[in-house]
Amino acid sequence: MVLPEHKIVIVGAGCFGISTAYHLLKRGFTDVTVIDRSEVLPARDAASNDFNRIVRTAYADGFYSKLAKEAIDSWRNDATEIWDNSYHESGVLLLGRSSAEGTYVHEAYENDAKQGLRLRRLDTDLSVKETTEEMLGSQASVDFQGLCGYLNYESGWADAGKATAAMTAKVRALGGKVFGGKTVRELIRTNGLTRGVKCTDGSLFNADLVVIATGSWTPSTFPGLGLEGRSLATG
Repeated sequence: MVLPEHKIVIVGAGCFGISTAYHLLKRGFTDVTVIDRSEVLPARDAASNDFNRIVRTAYADGFYSKLAKEAIDSWRNDATEIWDNSYHESGVLLLGRSSAEGTYVHEAYENDAKQGLRLRRLDTDLSVKETTEEMLGSQASVDFQGLCGYLNYESGWADAGKATAAMTAKVRALGGKVFGGKTVRELIRTNGLTRGVKCTDGSLFNADLVVIATGSWTPSTFPGLGLEGRSLATG
C-alpha cells in the first residue's frame, strides 16, 4: 500500500505524468517528483504539446463520450483556476457519408443527445454547407456533396501546450518537484521491486513507487521491459 508520506517518482512530464502528480498532491501526497528528458517543459516534441487539440464528445463509444463531457466540464468550470483559459468552445462539426443506424455519425449523435448537449442535425449536404458558411462568416470553399452529420456547440479546441504548462505550474505551487533534462537510463530494482530510476547523467531518484508516463518513448526508454513489438507508436 502506498501512503501519502511515501516518495513517488513520475517519469514523464506530459499530460498523463503531470496530471497524475497534480491529483496525488491534491489528495494529500507530500513527496511527489516528476522528471522529464526535455530541458524545456512541456517538451516541444511531446504529444501533450502544440497550440491546438480538438476537444469533443463525439464518440461512437458511450464511455468515451461521457468521459469527454466530464473533461469539458473541467475545461469550463476550472478555466481560470487550472487551465489558464486554454479551452475555446468554437463548436465541432462531425461529418460522414451516412447517418444511418450503426454508422459513426449516428452513434456519436445518439451519445451526445443522451447527455443533453446542444446539437444541430445536418441531414443534407446543403445544410452542412450553409452551417459551415454561417460559422465561418464567409462562403465555404470545400465540396460537401454527399455529406451529412451534426454540429455540437459544446465542444471546441484547446491550446495543449498552454494547458500542460498551466498544470505544471500548479504542481509546483502545490509542492511537487519537477525536473527537466533528466533522461532515464534504467529502473532501480531491489528484490524484484522497482525502487527508483537512474538517469544518463548518473543522478538517482529513489522512490517507494515509480509511475512511468513516457508515452511513445516507453519501449526505447526501458528496453529491459521487452515492449518492442507490443507497443508501437504511430503519428
